[in-house]
Amino acid sequence: MSERLSRDEKREVSRAHADEVEAIGARLMAIPADDFAALSIEPQIAEAVTAMHAMRQDGARRRQGRFVLKRMRKLDAEDLQQLNEVVSDYEAGRAQGDAAFHEAERWRERLIREGDEGIEAFLAEHDADRQQLRQLVLQAQRAEKAGKPLKSSRGLFRALSAALSHARE
Repeated sequence: MSERLSRDEKREVSRAHADEVEAIGARLMAIPADDFAALSIEPQIAEAVTAMHAMRQDGARRRQGRFVLKRMRKLDAEDLQQLNEVVSDYEAGRAQGDAAFHEAERWRERLIREGDEGIEAFLAEHDADRQQLRQLVLQAQRAEKAGKPLKSSRGLFRALSAALSHARE
């Protein structure tokens, strides 16, 4: 015997579904347009979100956002779950990229502050060219003391990022 849902119960289920769609939609629409093209999602939704990113007026963007949510509400539970997984995978990858960036920043600051001791600590954990690293650290230290632009600091950051990404692979 199947239970029939009352009108209030149906409304509650419908609201829960709408809330879920809205939460996924907000996360989806927050993805930058440059990164959005690489995601594999429903073509109609992808087109609507891409159009929203192209709009500059707030009212138009808000209207287009509601249109995206309308399209998403028409998805069945399986497609909605797949869309949620795609957005979650993107966010997880973004978080890893952010963590790697911050790790490289911390190492750069430490190497500039500690000099040779910091270089030894970095080389104990990661594989990198000692001579190049030492040269970049010295250049960054000199530029910082002289109050010059941080060009050498950026070069050090790039070298550290490359060494850290090589270590992750």
